[in-house]
Amino acid sequence: MNITGGKFNKRKILSPKSDLVRPTSSKIRESVFNMLYGMKDFSGLVFLDLFAGSGIMGLEAYSRGGERCVFVEKNKSVFSALRKTLEAFEGDFQCYNTDALKFLDFVEEKFDVIFIDPPYYEGFYDKVLDKIRANSILKEDGLLIVETPKELKLQEGLDILKEKIYGTTKISFVRFSF
Repeated sequence: MNITGGKFNKRKILSPKSDLVRPTSSKIRESVFNMLYGMKDFSGLVFLDLFAGSGIMGLEAYSRGGERCVFVEKNKSVFSALRKTLEAFEGDFQCYNTDALKFLDFVEEKFDVIFIDPPYYEGFYDKVLDKIRANSILKEDGLLIVETPKELKLQEGLDILKEKIYGTTKISFVRFSF
């Protein structure tokens, strides 16, 4: 798997050998970051790659001008592969080997963009979004990028700015309604 843009363009990254990981395809990544460029200034951008897996989304954000990236991955073997991948890059990265919901309870940093791509099952998205909102970890002008199965509807109380479907996957750019 290769990074699709920015200063690390075409650099290879490890893809963990696990059925637990669904790396976001290069076509979707390119589209996501093209849309994000039109919505957000990347200078000083702090990106949270929640349910990081291979870390490809956080590395794409950093490669394209983000300032800092935080990765959260629960599975120990997937986390180990992620750490090995990040050792090959120079950057302001921080990794946590913990459950995403627990992380959302203790993190004190606020993020410009949070990419959310948990295991595809109902109810979990709501728990994650509720924790992010309750713990105020998204900056006031921040964006959530949520990858879901195309048929899943996100909870009420979100401003859906853009949605795009790629086969069986839906990408939603959202903000919290206040």
